[in-house]
Amino acid sequence: MVGILYNKYKTSAKKTAAIFINKLKMSGVRYTKLNEHTSKEVMVEIKIICVFGGDGTLLYAARHFAQYEVPMIAINLGQVGFLAAAEPAQLDSLLADLILKRKFSLERRMMLTGKIERNGGEALLLPAALNDICLVKGPLGRMTKCKVIVDQEQLGEYAGDGVIIATPTGSTAYSLSCNGPLIAPELDLFLLTPISSQVLALRPIVLPSEVLIMLQIGNASHNLFLVVDGQVEYPVYPGDKIVIFRSKYRTLLAKPNEGHFFKTVKKKLYNIKEVQARNIIKPSKVT
Repeated sequence: MVGILYNKYKTSAKKTAAIFINKLKMSGVRYTKLNEHTSKEVMVEIKIICVFGGDGTLLYAARHFAQYEVPMIAINLGQVGFLAAAEPAQLDSLLADLILKRKFSLERRMMLTGKIERNGGEALLLPAALNDICLVKGPLGRMTKCKVIVDQEQLGEYAGDGVIIATPTGSTAYSLSCNGPLIAPELDLFLLTPISSQVLALRPIVLPSEVLIMLQIGNASHNLFLVVDGQVEYPVYPGDKIVIFRSKYRTLLAKPNEGHFFKTVKKKLYNIKEVQARNIIKPSKVT
C-alpha cells in the first residue's frame, strides 16, 4: 500500500496528489492518505510514502514516520526542493519505476534528537530532526550566550544570534546560509555552526555522531527558542541545559537509480539561472 502525504496549505500539492491518486486507482494500487494521527496498524501496511510539497513537507513526514522505516519519496512542489527525487511532470515514471517495479536506490539519512533539562526536573524530550536543531533568539532578543560542551569537554562560549546543530542532510539548509560547509548526506556526523558569531575565531566545526553535545544557556540570555527542523519550537530559559545526540531513527529516502547528491548540488545550488528564475521577482518596466 502507498502512503500519500501532501502539504494541505498548498493548492498545487493537493492537485498533484489527486492526479497521482487517480493514476494509482487506474493501476489497481492500494493507497491511503497520511497525517500525524495515522495509526501504527495502518503504517505497518505502507510500503512507500509519496510526499507532495516542498522540503518542509518531507521534514514533517520524517519527524512523524521515520520510526516505521518506510521509504519516502518527495515530489517537489516547493521552491528549491533539495530533498525531492521527482518533479510533478514525472508522475508516470514515478508510478512505473518506483512504485510498481520498485526500481530505486535507498538512502538512510541520519537524524538527531535531544532533550531540555531544566532545574533538575524531568527532561523535555525533543522529536527527531532530519535537518537541524537550532538555538535562536526571539525577535526582541539580545545577544545569545551559551557554553558548548562536547562529551564533557568545553568547546567554547558562543556569543551571537545562536547555534545550529545539523546533520549532513541539514548542511544544505540553515547552516549553509551561515557559511557552513556542504557535507555528503551518507556520512554520519554533526555539524555545529554558529549564527552571526561575535567571535571571529568561532567557525563551523564537524563532530563525530557518537558524541553528546550540550548547550548551557547563560544566566543573562533571554527570549531564546530551540527550533526543530524549522517547524517545532520550545522556549528556552537561563540555566537550561540542552543535550543533543544522534537519533535511533533514520529517514529512508527513495531516489531514482540515476540520482546523485552532487548532481543535485549542481542543479539546485550552482545553476544560477535556475535559482534566479525561482527566487527573483523581475521589476516591472518603467514607462
